[in-house]
Amino acid sequence: GIITAEPDGRSRNSSFANFASCNEGECECMHQVDRSIARLPRKQMEDMCGNRPAHDWLNNTCVCSAKSDWQSSKYVGRTPVPYPYYYYSKALMTAPLEIPQGYPHPWAPDPRGYWYSFPAAARCRPGQALGEGNCTWRREDASALVYLDQVNASGLNHTFSTFNDTYGDEVSTFPTSVGLQNAAILERSFESLPLRLPSCGPARKSSQPTRSSSSSKSAASEKTRSTIEENNKKKNPGKMMETITEGKIHENDPSLARQPPEAEGAQGQEIIIL
Repeated sequence: GIITAEPDGRSRNSSFANFASCNEGECECMHQVDRSIARLPRKQMEDMCGNRPAHDWLNNTCVCSAKSDWQSSKYVGRTPVPYPYYYYSKALMTAPLEIPQGYPHPWAPDPRGYWYSFPAAARCRPGQALGEGNCTWRREDASALVYLDQVNASGLNHTFSTFNDTYGDEVSTFPTSVGLQNAAILERSFESLPLRLPSCGPARKSSQPTRSSSSSKSAASEKTRSTIEENNKKKNPGKMMETITEGKIHENDPSLARQPPEAEGAQGQEIIIL
């Protein structure tokens, strides 16, 4: 099943694959730092990431099943980013892994955002129809940019603090109030674009895609961070907010019949990521 869909880590059917951690074009089994940001269970992290050597330059010690890796390489992945945002700056970057005693920090079920992973190999080429050649997602033709200078001028709040928690582990965080403040600023920035966009909300099966706001740490082929809830959150914006992406997952895919049940259920799903 898909285990990155919710912070409880429970295996479930999902419209998305397991989230993959993508850096510089390389996507791997979800990194332990990303797992901690999603507040995935401690025991699950110990089982998947503990007592293992690092296998990439970012000291990723996590190992997923072959089936999970295959799904994540073919379909868009997703994982939640609950508030308040917490990031272990150092403790989870060592190998072998030592999970901080204070993990997981408390989190609220609402509001929340999501991160998405877009596998480069499954991207549709320009002009290619979804499902053609087994491609599972594509960039929307219409696009617009919002630059960091613009949102800074609108009062973007860069408040971000680093401190040692009760157990002495270094933690970086920003308050929920800051995330909501920045979400409102970004919403106004996108509303000012000379481009008609649908209102924010959950993904739905419709001819009109759903909009969500996202950081542009990566372009469409790497990890895209996004919110897709009514009160979209925004954190750590890049130098520009990257374009619009349309993803239809599994639609018209001739290999779908060979997929396990947890890979199904997303026919016709559309999302737009800004």
